[in-house]
Amino acid sequence: MKNKLVHTAILLAVLFGASAARAARPDRAVFLSTKEEIRCLAVERIRSAGADYERVIVRAETRLRDLHENYQVAGGTPPTRLDGDLGELRGACQKEQRLVTAGRAPPADPAARSMVERKWGLFREEFNALLRRIEDQKREGWAESRIYWESLHTFDELSETIATNLLFNTPPKERGLEEALSRDKGVLLKACESAPKKSRGATPRIVVPHEHAGASHPDVQAFYRALDLVPQARPLRSGSFTVPPGSRTVTLRENAGRLVFRPMRGKGIAYLGQSETELSYEYVAVPPDTAYYFENTGTEPLELDFVSVKP
Repeated sequence: MKNKLVHTAILLAVLFGASAARAARPDRAVFLSTKEEIRCLAVERIRSAGADYERVIVRAETRLRDLHENYQVAGGTPPTRLDGDLGELRGACQKEQRLVTAGRAPPADPAARSMVERKWGLFREEFNALLRRIEDQKREGWAESRIYWESLHTFDELSETIATNLLFNTPPKERGLEEALSRDKGVLLKACESAPKKSRGATPRIVVPHEHAGASHPDVQAFYRALDLVPQARPLRSGSFTVPPGSRTVTLRENAGRLVFRPMRGKGIAYLGQSETELSYEYVAVPPDTAYYFENTGTEPLELDFVSVKP
């Protein structure tokens, strides 16, 4: 396992550290190529999604500042001035935004698409390595909760870094970066399950809640009142999802808050830790770090609203 962790660290360095910021000795050529990459990817994202301008420019400027800072930490004086680079980046992005707004966006930049394809390919390699590591951990007898938290933490770091490195550009053959990462998270969550799960059905299909998210907005105050909490308190998050007939949700856990669910339609079972509860139209609370999943035992979709509150 130690060798695998070392291998992962090396891959991460290759994937996310191919810049002078990670080099033992600052490299002028790498610095300049990375600076140009940031500009190129930022402009390309604005070209394809002008509404993403603010998010892109903030993340691109952060990358530029990190590039300069890490070059200095490595013992060198950057070959260009930070304020000049920031001005050049903003000017290029603003020009592209004006063209997009006027309906005169240029064609896609082949150089940018090549950068995105290469970085996404490296991300796919690291994600697949994470899935293989999960299988190794299962064979070694790791507890499911430990596999879950370590794998999810690694995936969140990978997702955040690839979003920064791509500046939110859409990977090849995908409809969007967020959608692709959401799908990968579903694959990861399913891979983390080890022991057989209890169910009323013979072989229920496993679904991921965020892939079946609903459009309803729960009455948050009603959830707080049901728990005898202050209704004015702000929830950590809230939403809804559907469990199709013949399905159960993947096993999930929550560490940041106390989840509260309320079934709105359909029939089902809530499996909380070692217990199971027939769902009625009452609130179901899940303590932090408790494994839980829901099974649809009816013939129509099982709809659940949820709110996450501070424990």
